[in-house]
Amino acid sequence: WDDEVVEVDIVRDQDKYVFTITEKWVGKISEIEEYREQWRGGSWVKVATIDAKTGKIIWVAILAEEEKAKSQVLLMSKDWQSIRVDLKNIKCIWRWAKWVIIAKLMNKNDKFTSFTIIKEWENDEEDEKEVVDEKQEKLDV
Repeated sequence: WDDEVVEVDIVRDQDKYVFTITEKWVGKISEIEEYREQWRGGSWVKVATIDAKTGKIIWVAILAEEEKAKSQVLLMSKDWQSIRVDLKNIKCIWRWAKWVIIAKLMNKNDKFTSFTIIKEWENDEEDEKEVVDEKQEKLDV
């Protein structure tokens, strides 16, 4: 009864991965094909077991192959620790597999509070990186 909707997104044809993060800085990337389609009135699809070590799932993103290869996630904690991680460095695992540590926090009681997906590519004319399609959400802690 205490379940909540974390994210709702439209899955495009080019989307291939589901990226999930918990408040205790663990997460996973799994293939979207491992999740069955849901229609109105359908039952839930379990991502993984949640316990005190993982904390609640607080963010889910749908990624295309190119986004996983070229993008980064910028994570911010309640205590203002920020970590930038290349998505290509996060191994794609089965949706029932255990969580992967995304980052280590200085304070073990610190929690994830915001995120930003950063897509980068080289500009042909000026050979510089541009940051686009930035998405940021603030979570109440």
